[in-house]
Amino acid sequence: MKKIILSLVLILGLNIQAQTSLTQAVNFTETDLYGNTIDLFSILDEGKWVIINFGAYWCSPCQSIASDFGQAFEEFGCNTGDIVFIEVEASAQDDESLCWDFVNTYGGGHDVPYLCGASNVNNMYNIGAFPTNILINPEGEIVLQDIWPVDYGLYVLTLEEYGIEPQNCNTTNIEENIINEKNNIIFDIFG
Repeated sequence: MKKIILSLVLILGLNIQAQTSLTQAVNFTETDLYGNTIDLFSILDEGKWVIINFGAYWCSPCQSIASDFGQAFEEFGCNTGDIVFIEVEASAQDDESLCWDFVNTYGGGHDVPYLCGASNVNNMYNIGAFPTNILINPEGEIVLQDIWPVDYGLYVLTLEEYGIEPQNCNTTNIEENIINEKNNIIFDIFG
């Protein structure tokens, strides 16, 4: 019984340390693994929400939630909708291969922007434990300092509670399909 209570205290204690003390976002500009420049304030200026998953390639809980984060990324439009998903990896300073290994092994095939070796971003947000997920509204307010315990269902529930709606990643393809269907109907009628 003492071991169970001690385990709960340690888990809860780690969760408390994982929360950022900030209530306002701090800007950063970084290049992700795919070569894209990510500027937080530019994203917010577009009226988008941002969810940041702070983690480390060696972190077991980070490994276990990576595909959930990626699945939520796809559910909410692959950064083409109302929210942008960003992963911050703070520990692999000079070794992108560690980040690629993490993405390829645990990421589930999702192309979430992944900032490798971004300890400066981690430090700006005073992140004390991994994983830590924060939600930032378009005004730059950190409305959730740590989404916990993390899984796909909680991501969906949390985002929907803030009025962020799921959206298809391939919005361009949907529009093209509608146009093609209309053209096919016109061709069938007059062709």
